[in-house]
Amino acid sequence: MIQQAWVVAGVAAVASFGTAGGALALYGVGIPYMAAAAALALCAGAVVRAAQGHTASTAAETMLRARVEQLEATASGLRHDLRGVLSPALMVSDRLISHDDPAIRRAGEAVVRSVDRATELLAATKPA
Repeated sequence: MIQQAWVVAGVAAVASFGTAGGALALYGVGIPYMAAAAALALCAGAVVRAAQGHTASTAAETMLRARVEQLEATASGLRHDLRGVLSPALMVSDRLISHDDPAIRRAGEAVVRSVDRATELLAATKPA
């Protein structure tokens, strides 16, 4: 933030120096000094304003990138934790699938399908 303030201050100093020199040059050509100074001051103000907008957008982009990285790290942790929660369900479903009763076997297969779908959803949320 302080570095950006120095950039804007530097641009303002260069713009004011250019404005003063330009006004004196135009005065020498025959244009009234006040009119030349006012026109060039408006131009210098536009340059400084553009510099402020550029540094503000750069700061906003930096903050946005940091927030996206933070969210990706959080999502990665959540994916890992959810896989850990789903692991016991898969282990139990393996025992259900090997049961003699067909109804219990179907229930185990349903659990496996659900866990597989959840795992695919988790994989789909990974950033490219």
